[in-house]
Formats: sequence, C-alpha cells, structure tokens
Amino acid sequence: MSFENEAADQHTIMKFFKYCLLFSLLLLFSCDKEGDQEPADPFSFTEAQILQVHNGDQKEWRLSEFYESYSDQVKSDQESCVTDDIYTFFANDRVATVAYGAQSCYWDMPTAQFGGATYTYYPESGNMFLDFSIAEQHDAFTSAEIWIMKLIELTPNRMVFANGSDDKPARAIVFETN
Repeated sequence: MSFENEAADQHTIMKFFKYCLLFSLLLLFSCDKEGDQEPADPFSFTEAQILQVHNGDQKEWRLSEFYESYSDQVKSDQESCVTDDIYTFFANDRVATVAYGAQSCYWDMPTAQFGGATYTYYPESGNMFLDFSIAEQHDAFTSAEIWIMKLIELTPNRMVFANGSDDKPARAIVFETN
C-alpha cells in the first residue's frame, strides 16, 4: 500500500466523519424541545389552586347546575331538586356537608334526606375526585344515586366536577359560591 493511498483513505474517513458530525448536530439542534414534552393536563390542579375549594378551613358552595351531558349542555331531570342545596367543603375532613333545600328529589315528603360528598386530591397528578350522592328515605323505602366525578374547572367562585372522558364530559355538577 502506498503512502498516497493511505492519505486518500484517511482523507475519505475524515470527510465521512465530518459529515456524520454535521448530520448529528443538525438533528440535535433541529428538534423542537417544547414539542417533545407532553401537553399539560387542563384538568390538573396545584395544591394552591385546591385551597379555593375550602379556603384552608371551610367554604360554602351552592349547587347551581346539574347536567346529564356537560359537553352537550343537556340538563339533568334532577336539577331542580339539588340547586337549592348548600354544600360546605371542609379542609381537614375532606368532606362536604349538605344543607338541603325545600325541593326533594324522589318523594314529595321524604322522611329523611342524606348523601353528600367526599373528595380526594392526588397532588402527584393534580387530580381531584368527588364522591357525590343524592339519597332520600320515605318510610321503609330508600332511593340513592352515587357518582364519582373529576374536577374539571376551578375558580374562586365556580367549580365543575364531571364524569365521562376528558374530551367529552358527561354527567356534571356545577358549584358556585353564594
């Protein structure tokens, strides 16, 4: 092998190496860093935001709307019997007590109304869930419905819990402050 062939081979190898390096740099710097990240979950809330639910102690909310389909804006047949109820959310117990209004859901004169809500917040995901129930008793008969709903909207004066999928919320309850 001659010296000229070795020099030509080394030149070819160096040229190949430079092209590989240039190509690698182009790939590295042309990638969209923000596009590689997952988008933020719009239904995820920080602990500071969750304080709006109970103000660090307790806070009253009026149940203002009840939907069968929140995404289609179809109201529930039971809306009239729950929109006069006041819920007090407590910080320490993770419960909401209910002051029932005059309108009942199942019977004209129930012997008892019970139900309410408990909530669970998962700080690692930012998700908050509400176990929500409506129940009444009339003599020996009891009717109850229970739902688990995810917090999808929260402001100091309004919060919305819904079940279904994130892109098409179904049954939903809306609370507003007095």
